[in-house]
Amino acid sequence: MRWQWMALLAAVGAHMNWAGGGATADAPKPDPKAGWLGVFPELTGYQRTFTAPVVMTDKDKKPIAYRQTAKYEWTGGDIRLFEVTLARDPAFKQKYAAENLRKEAKAPKEVRVGKLTGWLWQFEPDKTKPDAIANRLVVPLAEDKVLIVEDKFGKQEIMLGLLEQFDLAGITKALEAPPKTE
Repeated sequence: MRWQWMALLAAVGAHMNWAGGGATADAPKPDPKAGWLGVFPELTGYQRTFTAPVVMTDKDKKPIAYRQTAKYEWTGGDIRLFEVTLARDPAFKQKYAAENLRKEAKAPKEVRVGKLTGWLWQFEPDKTKPDAIANRLVVPLAEDKVLIVEDKFGKQEIMLGLLEQFDLAGITKALEAPPKTE
């Protein structure tokens, strides 16, 4: 009987890596969480998941650009997938300046998003790539802050309707600081 207990303890110890003093090397990492609380709303009928926040720093470890994406996938009887990215980058001042966007060969369409102007690109469907972007909407929130929504399945009207549930002023304020990465 004693040897059975010893064998059981050895098996449990090996499984929990007691000898090494920590978790096993193949322990699953936790899913990424929201880097900013309350800015990615829960949307009825959608499953929301996050990608890990990304923060780029200068040589002094001061944040200069950052972003995070939330994926909204429809749980009903339709195929819908929207990726919403909140980002801050000094390069956006030039990249998303209205005068520059209007000069593009395939200029995006201007759309109203609340009180702001958004820029909507429509792409030809690529049947060879299941995750190809059908529509991309960029809403400049400030010179260096944007909200980007990418629609994978050509549901432009639904995408624009969902944006009504986002607090653009709250997002702009949240983007003052980098997202939490832990």
